[in-house]
Amino acid sequence: MVWWRGNGLWIGLLVAACIAAADKCLGHIGVAIACLASAAILFGVRGSLEDSSLFSIPTWFWWPGLFALGILVLFKG
Repeated sequence: MVWWRGNGLWIGLLVAACIAAADKCLGHIGVAIACLASAAILFGVRGSLEDSSLFSIPTWFWWPGLFALGILVLFKG
């Protein structure tokens, strides 16, 4: 089983650190903002991360998931 490939581990740690820091500073609104910002960043660099994955989930799938999670947290709190 492949847990990570390419830069998946580092990108996953970056996203997790952004979300955790935003939660500490701003609460659930910060989590929503961090998820949306992470989705935008991953959407912007999606071409250079084609071969990356974390926990066998390819990074091309992360930005729609983070976008949906950000919208869900924003409206459901």
